[in-house]
Amino acid sequence: MQVPPASLLVIQDQLSHIKTNVAMMVKAIENEPSYAHQLQISASAKNLNKQLVQSIQHALAMLGFERANSFLLQQFLLLRRNQRYFPLQKALLTFSQFFVFIISKLAARTKLISPGLASKIAYFLVFRLFTLTSIRSMNQ
Repeated sequence: MQVPPASLLVIQDQLSHIKTNVAMMVKAIENEPSYAHQLQISASAKNLNKQLVQSIQHALAMLGFERANSFLLQQFLLLRRNQRYFPLQKALLTFSQFFVFIISKLAARTKLISPGLASKIAYFLVFRLFTLTSIRSMNQ
């Protein structure tokens, strides 16, 4: 598996600290347009007023650091694994999102680990499915 880009590792490190420089973190995210855009879309979708979130700082406030961290990891994994189309890609993406959702809800209910950490673990588990030649070569 490829190592995440250094910029993502820096962002994730900053999101993991309670006392982080928010302005520096916002700047780091803005330097990665695909991550910035996806964070804004995700925050807008979670906004109860259905208002468009237009700044990274607002997106971070809406999502929280832990959820934003998990979301960025998810985006990295999905972008890396879906650079080449395969027939079951859409179904596998849907399954992955559903699986992660269920794991996150179970973590919240059992309180054994945080939902964010559970989501990260779940994404690493389903990530392997995207690399299996037998799945990538299957037709719908």
